[in-house]
Amino acid sequence: MTEPQRPTSNRANWSLSPAPAPFEDEARSSWLARAAHRHHLATFEMAAIYGIDMAAADLGSHETQLAEIARRSRLSDWPAVHPVVDGLALIGRLERRVRCRVEDWWAYCPHCLEADLSGNGFYVRQQWCEPFSVICAHHKVWLRPWPSSAETRTIDGQPSFVFTEGDFAFREAEPAVIQTATLLRQPAITGWDRWATLVL
Repeated sequence: MTEPQRPTSNRANWSLSPAPAPFEDEARSSWLARAAHRHHLATFEMAAIYGIDMAAADLGSHETQLAEIARRSRLSDWPAVHPVVDGLALIGRLERRVRCRVEDWWAYCPHCLEADLSGNGFYVRQQWCEPFSVICAHHKVWLRPWPSSAETRTIDGQPSFVFTEGDFAFREAEPAVIQTATLLRQPAITGWDRWATLVL
């Protein structure tokens, strides 16, 4: 009697646990961090496994890896590149060779963070990661550098972001800064060529 042949394992087709669906205005690096935590991985571990530079992902790189993570997590979509990034690429002013820790790349709005944490969890907005972004377009406060000690592991080993009371302090942006920031976010009004002469 012939012994039944064991099916061969195709690691590329292994399924992952369902990753969280991306928010409409979520940065790619933020979605990757939330997917990492869903799989009990720290953000840097997820980046190392897939060979992803988180900052470069926000600038349009690593499309193949993002598609693979989405496919294996049974998702049909992943965050798109922000229009400002597309515009910079269009006029040849986008430098994609960025390499830094995600903690050094992210900024955040204390008001948005506090509101997110009191609801269904937080995420990093695309706008906070776009080039030239210095204030929150919604709350008109200065963005703050991401707390480098925020990502930690709980007692059961689950990676998580933990914030302290001081992380929610904020500073109102000056009117001139708000006016300039608004201009930087409206290339469709001025046209990309005109926008480029104003900011570069």
